[in-house]
Amino acid sequence: MKLKFWFQRALFTLFGGIGVGLLMMAVTVIQMTGERMSSFWTRMPAFLLLGSGYFLLIMMMMTYKVQLPLAVSFGSTRKESLLGLQLIKCLCAIGAPVFVLGYGLLFPEVGSAYFPLLPFYGAVILLTGTVGSWGGMAYCRWGKLGALITVLVIAFAAMGLGIVSALVFSMENTHAWEILSMSRTQFVVLGISICIGIYLLNILLEARVLRCYEVRM
Repeated sequence: MKLKFWFQRALFTLFGGIGVGLLMMAVTVIQMTGERMSSFWTRMPAFLLLGSGYFLLIMMMMTYKVQLPLAVSFGSTRKESLLGLQLIKCLCAIGAPVFVLGYGLLFPEVGSAYFPLLPFYGAVILLTGTVGSWGGMAYCRWGKLGALITVLVIAFAAMGLGIVSALVFSMENTHAWEILSMSRTQFVVLGISICIGIYLLNILLEARVLRCYEVRM
């Protein structure tokens, strides 16, 4: 099986995440009053990024339970599967910020607030996909105990995304890097380095898991 299968999964995850972001946006619009609607469009990129992160988290866990066994049973090699898993994470980490970039080009007054941090947002989404992989591998390895671990992974990842969104998106006068006594550049470089470092270590873990992976009937 070629990488076409995994590319299709990656596109589905990317656009599914954008769809979740738009759904979150629609729910927020319903709850907003007329006075707050004026600031709504400035927060649309935040919804797109958060939706992409949440959906990638869920899809990576489901991929280990559903898509990976399907791909392997139809002839996908372990190497192709490993590349496919990275394709899903990387396409979402790049694609979601690209959507935000496009939105910012259409509305420059909005984009100027997000452009400097787009690499950081992409790295956080990549980390979210990595955390989803941990949940998926735990489910495959330990069954019901893995399912419990998966639930905990979702809870802590959601908490982490909430903290990031509060620090980066919600503070109008104080920024996360100011709280940490850092410049914005230092904050971005540190955040990207941590996320990519964890992601690279996870590739080694996934390679080891896939080396011994067997489809259970």
